[in-house]
Amino acid sequence: MKKLLLFVIIFPLFNSLSAQNLKTFINYNTFCTDKLEPYVELTFLINGRSVNYVLNENQKYQAEIEIKVEFQKDDSVVNNLHYIILSDEYQDTILANKQNFADIQNVKLPNGKYFLNFEIKDLHNPENPVKYIDNLEVYFPENKVSSSGIQLLREIKPANENDFFIKYGYSMPPLYDDYIPERMEILPYMTEIYNTDKVLGENNQFLVKSHIENYGNQYNYFTPISVFNEFKSAPITVFVNQLDIKSLPSGNYNLVVELMTSDSTVLAYNSIFFQRSNPKIQLEISNF
Repeated sequence: MKKLLLFVIIFPLFNSLSAQNLKTFINYNTFCTDKLEPYVELTFLINGRSVNYVLNENQKYQAEIEIKVEFQKDDSVVNNLHYIILSDEYQDTILANKQNFADIQNVKLPNGKYFLNFEIKDLHNPENPVKYIDNLEVYFPENKVSSSGIQLLREIKPANENDFFIKYGYSMPPLYDDYIPERMEILPYMTEIYNTDKVLGENNQFLVKSHIENYGNQYNYFTPISVFNEFKSAPITVFVNQLDIKSLPSGNYNLVVELMTSDSTVLAYNSIFFQRSNPKIQLEISNF
C-alpha cells in the first residue's frame, strides 16, 4: 500500500508479516520535529503467541525479538536501527496467557529517497527471521505547506499511565492494516501539518477538508462523506479527527485530506487507502 503525497511524499505502511511462528506488524510513517527536522516513526507489534519463551535470570519466561532496519541511499547505509524488544515476564509458557508487545522508535532522516531493509528475528528461534524491503521518499520543503502521512487509528481516548500509544495526551493506537471491519463504525485518523505560518502569515485561517473517495469499485454507490475543519496558521498543526463510516458499504476507498486557503486554493493533498467490510449495508440496484 503506497500513497504518493503532493508536498510530503510518504509511504505509510501497515503490514502483517510472518515467518512460520513469528508474526509481527510494522507501521511506519514520516513526521517532523518542532524544529522541522524529518524523522521516521516506526512501530513494531509482536504477536505474543507466535514467539518462543525461555527462562531468564529472574527464573521467569520471556521472549526476545531482535529488530534490524537499514536505511540505504545510493547504495550506502545512511542510518540504521538495531535493538532487542523484550516481552513481559511469565511464570509459565501457556500460550493462552501471552500478550502482544510493542515498541516505538524514531529515526532521523534528511529529505531524500531511501531503500528500507527490515529483519525481525526471534532470538530463541533464529532460523526463521521475518525479512521485508520497501522504498521510502521523504520530502519536507522549508518554505511550503506540507504534512505527515495520514495515520489510521483504532481509537482515540484520553490516555492513562498504562497506555502505550500516547500522543498529544491521548491514547491513539494505530490501525496496523488497511482493513476496517464491520464492528468499526467510526474511523479515527491523524496527521501533522507544517509551515502554514510561513506561507499564509501568522494567525491566518486555513481549512482542512477530509473526505472518502471510491477506489476502483465499479458498482459502488455511497453517500459522500466530507467534513471541513478550520485552523489558524502555525509552525505545526496537529489534526486529529474521525469520520462516521457505519453506512459506508463494503469496498475499497481512499481517505483524502486536503489543506486549502479560505478561498479554496489547495496547499497540499494527502491520501491513504483502506478496505471496508460492511455486509449489513446492501447496495440497491437503483443507485447504480
